[in-house]
Amino acid sequence: MLPVPPLRAADCLFRHATQTTKATEEITAQVSAMQAATSKAVETIRGIAAVVADMSEMASGVAAAVEEQSAATREIATASVGVAAGTETAKRAVMEMVAGVDRVSDATPRLRQLSETLRSDAEALAASVDSTIMSLRAA
Repeated sequence: MLPVPPLRAADCLFRHATQTTKATEEITAQVSAMQAATSKAVETIRGIAAVVADMSEMASGVAAAVEEQSAATREIATASVGVAAGTETAKRAVMEMVAGVDRVSDATPRLRQLSETLRSDAEALAASVDSTIMSLRAA
């Protein structure tokens, strides 16, 4: 094997160092993009969780209203004297239930929007990961 002249070896080392620096910068940029996409996905998931929590709370309100209505109905059946009072209680319970259903209906488009955003963010994250993997394989 022939000895490598020192200047040629230094050039070779310099080129490798430059390539390594460039590859490191590309990987850093891709990791930053993945972190940004992940942060956005986490934010969207938190938004969905908040909507789901709100819907759960509303569903509990609807269940309470239904229970109130059932209690009022039993009261009407057993106490004909309290018909007027029982009817008013049932009316309030139904109004609360309708209001609860309206709140759930109002939250549905927001949940759908958040779901679409999450799907979009997940696709972007997947594309970013695929791109990173392809870049790493190419390097």
